[in-house]
Amino acid sequence: MDTSLIEGRRFLVCHSIVHDLIGSTVVTLDLTTFLKDAGGEVLVYATFVGDPAMSLFADRGIEVVDDAGIEGRSLAEFDVVWVHSQVLPEKMVDELLEPLPDSLPSFVFLHMSSIHYAPDEHPYIHRLEERLSSLSLFISPATRRVLLPYFDTPPPTAIYPNPTPAEFARETYTPRDAPERVVVVSNHADTDLMEAKRLLADRGLDVRHIGRTGDEQTLVTPEVLADADVVITIGKTAQYCLVAGRPVYVYDHFGGYGYLDDDNLSHAQDWNYSGRFGEKRSAKQIADELVVGFGDAVTFHASRREEFVETYSIDRVVPHVLAAVEDRQIEPFEQSYHHAVRSAQAFGARFFHFWGHNANEVRNRDRLTSELADRDRRLDQAGVDANALRAEIERIQGSWTFRVGRLVVRPASALVRWLTWPLRRLRAR
Repeated sequence: MDTSLIEGRRFLVCHSIVHDLIGSTVVTLDLTTFLKDAGGEVLVYATFVGDPAMSLFADRGIEVVDDAGIEGRSLAEFDVVWVHSQVLPEKMVDELLEPLPDSLPSFVFLHMSSIHYAPDEHPYIHRLEERLSSLSLFISPATRRVLLPYFDTPPPTAIYPNPTPAEFARETYTPRDAPERVVVVSNHADTDLMEAKRLLADRGLDVRHIGRTGDEQTLVTPEVLADADVVITIGKTAQYCLVAGRPVYVYDHFGGYGYLDDDNLSHAQDWNYSGRFGEKRSAKQIADELVVGFGDAVTFHASRREEFVETYSIDRVVPHVLAAVEDRQIEPFEQSYHHAVRSAQAFGARFFHFWGHNANEVRNRDRLTSELADRDRRLDQAGVDANALRAEIERIQGSWTFRVGRLVVRPASALVRWLTWPLRRLRAR
């Protein structure tokens, strides 16, 4: 592994939101972990920051800052600025006016999706990359084809194929004659996939679902894959399986390709193993194919593993990418263009903040829903009819006796509050 372009160099990685364990945030985590471990100095800037993802960066000694934390930093402090979702700190956009700093970093832009409902993954700020980018990266050939028409004059481009941490390549895999343990990695509640989980469990297989809609939400590591005979997933986790030699059944809310083989591999690579432009399958078809095709899948993965390691292991990919980054002349922004870029960054920040706060509200809603369901379950186990109990409480609260009682105790309560007011004031100080 050649780390000469990493050791001692200073990297700023700009991302949209470090919060939930979503694909793009894991891409950021894998990249910055590799850069740091290879001797680089790494700072992550994100518009919205929170747990659980933030703690994963902290555990690896990687600093993550938001707008408050980026204050006092300048472009001149970095050798490479690696940009996701076209996010740049607004204060650093200001540095691109005349006069430019004496020293500017190289800019690398990465696009992780071409899906229409993920416009932040597109070159949505007109001509920003054309003016800054030394190299624009795309997660797959299809993503590059779809997004190139956004450019008038495209910068140099390359494929960044969702590379995996190098430790996956060191995993050993001893296959069984038939699958016994299945891991589903999905944040989506695809109806057929959820039913397939039930069918596989009914057949005696141990099924573990990792993801926002599953049994738990955790980072996929080599240790997680070590517990699996086969993995059902799409996207980045598929590459984890390829490098680890683990059979992967590619399927989720877009549909999919089933087990990978010589016939569908090229198409799956082209669309970054997303399942797009694959086939929709019934729950029974998924369950049947997973069991019947297991032996052939084991053989295929074993025969191509060295190739997959060379293609997807991050210690092979990132040095090649950095070697392709060449210095370029950057012209200062005109006032009108500076205002437009700054406004776009501010507008994007509003969206990323809404996204983060909404995710927190959804998490709180799910927690409260779970607590209510648990309470009703405990009442049911105790032989208490929860609906009848609620109706009885409402009947009591609406009764004449209850209302009179509240009126009787109200003056006494007010008197107590008045008498204890000086003491409460002292405690407040």
